[in-house]
Amino acid sequence: MDAKTVIDSVASGKALEAKESLNSLLSARAFEALDAKKIELAQALFSTKDQIENEEEISKEEVEQIDELSKELLGRYLRKAVQSKEKAMVGRHTANFKNQMHIIKTGRENPELSASSDSHGKTEEKRKVGIERAISRLSK
Repeated sequence: MDAKTVIDSVASGKALEAKESLNSLLSARAFEALDAKKIELAQALFSTKDQIENEEEISKEEVEQIDELSKELLGRYLRKAVQSKEKAMVGRHTANFKNQMHIIKTGRENPELSASSDSHGKTEEKRKVGIERAISRLSK
């Protein structure tokens, strides 16, 4: 189940199928994010004393070179940014779909849904730019 299925359902006028697909997609994403957070917390809780001491020892070079990010950090950012971008995309499409349904029923747009769609679109664009920058840094 992916966002394309939701969009295809909306485009073909299958509102119930689109709603079910969207709910399924959002549930899957939420469970994936929850599982990732559980793993992250478990790793943080059970890290060894040596790892903690090593992380606390910051060399002068690390302090001066603030723009150098580790590949691990960039990888974590990419995973989260992709999830956030997908969530924003789904939110934007959902708001657009709801707004289209509102237009069909009332003959006019719902300003709140339009604002929601715009907000999700801006978030989606910011994540896209961030993902491109992280990929660029990883490929250096």
